[in-house]
Amino acid sequence: MNGKPSISGRDLGNLHVTFFQQHVGIRLDRIKQVRRGSSAAKPNVSDDNKLSFSILESCYGSGKERLSWQDDDSGKIEARIAEIARELVLTAEVQYRQSALRHYQWRVERKAELEEEERKRKVEAERAERERRRRLEQARIDRLLKDAAAFQQAAAIRKYVEAIQLAQGCSSVSIADDLERWSKWALAQADRIDPAIGGAFLKAMRGEDSAEPMKTAAENLSV
Repeated sequence: MNGKPSISGRDLGNLHVTFFQQHVGIRLDRIKQVRRGSSAAKPNVSDDNKLSFSILESCYGSGKERLSWQDDDSGKIEARIAEIARELVLTAEVQYRQSALRHYQWRVERKAELEEEERKRKVEAERAERERRRRLEQARIDRLLKDAAAFQQAAAIRKYVEAIQLAQGCSSVSIADDLERWSKWALAQADRIDPAIGGAFLKAMRGEDSAEPMKTAAENLSV
C-alpha cells in the first residue's frame, strides 16, 4: 500500500491521517497531572507541557485508543516518531485489509441475495405459467361443452322443424307460406348455433398461446 499521507481535522484533539484513502484517527492531548497530597487536586503547572499521542480505532468520533504514547521520564514522544509512523502505516494497512474483507463479504452476500431473488422470480413465473395454462385448458373445456350443447340444440331445432312440417302436411294452403317462412328462419337459427358448420368447433383450440416465455438473465455479480 502506498500513497502520500495527509493530515486533516478541526483541531488537535480530532485529527486523522490519510494513507491511500485509509483514514487513521489520531489524537494529541496535553497531559494534566495532579500533585500528590493536594486536597484541591490542582494541576501541576510544571507538567502542563507534557503531551500524549494516540492512534484511535476509528476516525469517526470513537475515543477508543488502539495505541498511545506520552511524554515521560524516558523521553518525549518526538523521540518515538519512527515507531509512531510505523504503527500509523500498520494501522492503515489493517484498516485497508478489513475494508477489503468487508467489501468482499458484502459482494458474496449480495450475490447470494440476487441469486435467491432470481430463484424466487423463476418459481413465481413457473407458477404463473402453470396457472395460465390451467385457465386456458379450463376455457377450452368450457367452450367444448358449450359447443356440444349448441350442437344438440341445433339438432333438436332441425328435428322440431321436421316434426312441425310433417304435422302440418295436411294443413290448409293458407298457412303453407307462413310455415315455409318459419321453417327457413328456424333452420337458419340451427345453422347459426351449430358449431359443426364452418368449422366453428375449432375455435376451442385457437386460444392456445405458443409464444416462448421471455427469458431474463440474473445480474452476474462476480466474486
